[in-house]
Amino acid sequence: YITLLSKPSWLIDQPFRGIQLYSHLEITWARYIGGFNFNTSVFKKDNVAHNAYQGFIGYRIAKNIDFLIMEDFAPFDTTPDIGFNIRFRVLRGN
Repeated sequence: YITLLSKPSWLIDQPFRGIQLYSHLEITWARYIGGFNFNTSVFKKDNVAHNAYQGFIGYRIAKNIDFLIMEDFAPFDTTPDIGFNIRFRVLRGN
């Protein structure tokens, strides 16, 4: 995903990029799930300026319910270190 943003008026002193990228790569085998998330930041300095790298593994509990364990990679300050996710699928393609 690509997001184009304009700088909010309340961020006068903060250097800002006008673009944010998000990538979600996922592979499934039988009931097992694995993947990687990548997210850039719109900020140019401080901790919030780092890119986010996150890997995950999971298991399909039922036809429309997945359970994921997510792990953050360095620099460890942009996403939760460890996260748990229950994902419900409302619409399912062929």
